[in-house]
Amino acid sequence: MKYFILAGGYGKRVQPLSSVKPKPVFPLDGTPLIQILLSQLNAAGLGSGFINTHHLPRAVEHCVRDWPGYGDGSGIRFLYEEELSGSMILKDAVWDLDDGEPLLSLNGDTFMEIPIDAMTRLVNRTDVDGVLVARKNRDPRYN
Repeated sequence: MKYFILAGGYGKRVQPLSSVKPKPVFPLDGTPLIQILLSQLNAAGLGSGFINTHHLPRAVEHCVRDWPGYGDGSGIRFLYEEELSGSMILKDAVWDLDDGEPLLSLNGDTFMEIPIDAMTRLVNRTDVDGVLVARKNRDPRYN
């Protein structure tokens, strides 16, 4: 399975911070969110995928290239969007998949633990076309 990280948005809900730095590059305990996500994907055996960029693309690319797991054979491909297209950018990644290979799509500011093994088991069933993960947050401060 390959992954697709959506990292091109403007981060409008966190402006003005996102006018200087894109959300996937925001640090959590000193580590950029996208590096946390890449480490989690790598630990689950997902070594190759795509990262879309648009808003401040060099900051995202630089941050990914600074990630300790990045190297010449890392299998990460950047897809720059001249204009944000929503999910239409996924079509560029789908053409690179093997027939029937699933694609894990994630937001670049994801930092929660993703149950990749359970998702893979579900998506490999013949009667399932896709899997959506959602968690209820019991914290009343979270909308």
